Amino acid sequence: GTLFGIGYQIFDDLQDREGDRLSGNTANMALMVEDNAVSKYQANTAEELAYYFLSEAASGAAELPSGCGDLLIEKCSALLQVLEREAA
Repeated sequence: GTLFGIGYQIFDDLQDREGDRLSGNTANMALMVEDNAVSKYQANTAEELAYYFLSEAASGAAELPSGCGDLLIEKCSALLQVLEREAA
């Protein structure tokens, strides 16, 4: 759950990045990553960081018994597809 929460927040901040930049909102993960590359997670962009956390969340959810993580896997997959489309 934690990995998804972090990944989703970064994903959401990516969507809000330009508006937050214009309004001076400094509590935006995408803008924070742009200012300081996050090397701990081998990510140089907010997109890479979101991709990392969402992928890890999906992997963790796949290990849950009896398909308990299926809905989380679906949501992670949908968000990852958006990131991939936007990167293309």
